[in-house]
Amino acid sequence: TKKEIYDLANTYAKLKAVRMPEKADRSGHRGFCFLDFNTRQEATTALTRLADVHLYDRHLVVQPADVGRNADSMVQKETE
Repeated sequence: TKKEIYDLANTYAKLKAVRMPEKADRSGHRGFCFLDFNTRQEATTALTRLADVHLYDRHLVVQPADVGRNADSMVQKETE
């Protein structure tokens, strides 16, 4: 949930927002989220510290977002 991700990430750095894109049919989230931090330094700290974290026995893949890209373009590129 957004709250679980928020609580986890906020442990390492001050988090501004969590965005979890939904599936087109609104049956749930798409399996990834975007974390917005207050500063670049906080984002860098969180990126480093969350790199080896597991949540509910799942390894979290943490990557910096490409500025100017949206969730749909990121997913499309990964499936090509």
